[in-house]
Amino acid sequence: MAKKLKPVKRITKKELKEDKFVTTFFKAQKYLQDNQATILKIVGGVLLLAVITVFWISSKSRAEDQASYELGIAELKMQQSTPIVAAEELSKIAEKYRGTSSGDHALVLTAQLKLQAGQVDEALKAYEDYLKHGSKNKYLYPAALDGKAACLESKSKFEEAAQLYLKAAASEKNLFAAPQYHLDAARCYKALDQNDKAVAQYKLVISEYPKTAFAEDAQKKLKELGE
Repeated sequence: MAKKLKPVKRITKKELKEDKFVTTFFKAQKYLQDNQATILKIVGGVLLLAVITVFWISSKSRAEDQASYELGIAELKMQQSTPIVAAEELSKIAEKYRGTSSGDHALVLTAQLKLQAGQVDEALKAYEDYLKHGSKNKYLYPAALDGKAACLESKSKFEEAAQLYLKAAASEKNLFAAPQYHLDAARCYKALDQNDKAVAQYKLVISEYPKTAFAEDAQKKLKELGE
């Protein structure tokens, strides 16, 4: 009598998944064993990067605190010293804490004091330093653009100055000084005999900033131009 064949057992989906899982597990285990040194290097590198990042953030925070403290002391001393002496003190803080918010603040203050002292070229250099390397702080950035414009205006570079005044106004339209920047640009255009551009700035101030001292000033300037 012919021997009865043993029926072939059908593999279920569950068993197939389990079998694939086991195969994948052993493949992964073998890969880890074969590449243990490389993986440890990668993990070690990630951990080292994390440690460096934490240390950098901590150091930056300490630098910010110290810069803020020294800036506060320097601002107090400003009340009892000349603009030139104060500018030199602030310049040291700006250089020492370059890259911090207080360092940026010190740099812009340095520029303002140098301009106040009549050191236009040095003031211009400080403003350009901040604009190139500093952060675009909501207040410092337009102030630096305004300061650079004032330096150029004092050198009779009215066209460049006007553009910078307008750039300062555009950077923060809701800033309290924004309408003044438009008036400053108009003054430069008047110096260039470009009265049509000056009139446009005066009308903008009256339209955008009504019921302000700036609007009143613009009205007076328009009357002077026969508008």
